[in-house]
Amino acid sequence: MKKVLSLLAILISSTGLSYSQSKVADIEFGKTSYEEAIPKLKYKFGEPTMDDDEGRIVIFSDIYYAGQKFDKAWFFFESTTTYNVFNKCWLYSCFRTAKEAKEFRDEIVAKLRDKYKVTEEIDLKTKFKKYNVGVSPTDSTKPYMVVSAGRFGDNGYSAGINYGPFEYINENF
Repeated sequence: MKKVLSLLAILISSTGLSYSQSKVADIEFGKTSYEEAIPKLKYKFGEPTMDDDEGRIVIFSDIYYAGQKFDKAWFFFESTTTYNVFNKCWLYSCFRTAKEAKEFRDEIVAKLRDKYKVTEEIDLKTKFKKYNVGVSPTDSTKPYMVVSAGRFGDNGYSAGINYGPFEYINENF
């Protein structure tokens, strides 16, 4: 019996390291439609900067999320002809220098390390470090989020979090 309890304790503690939440800003991945999300997002962040006519993307500017300021927050919804669900989110900020972008990225990662499994790698495109965080709720071979930094436009840099995309609408045979 002690062996069974020990094994159970190990399994529970190892699961905790790769915990993935299923929401961003109280909008649940794979369950919340665009129509359901908009009132919640407006309540939390104010009026959107951009809201497309097809209900697939909504963008907010100058938001605070989890105690962190972001210049932009993009919320994406995958859809069919009959319904849509929240499946991807980008939160990022822009900086003048690579050093500032890297510091912002590292500040975010420091907050995530206690709650998630974090792996580091070099992004082959940007040559900057990026961090794969947690486990995707739809594909255990992919991260829940990626925290990265890189060049943004000709004169600046950006850093932030990419959640997803998570494929909830299965159009396979």
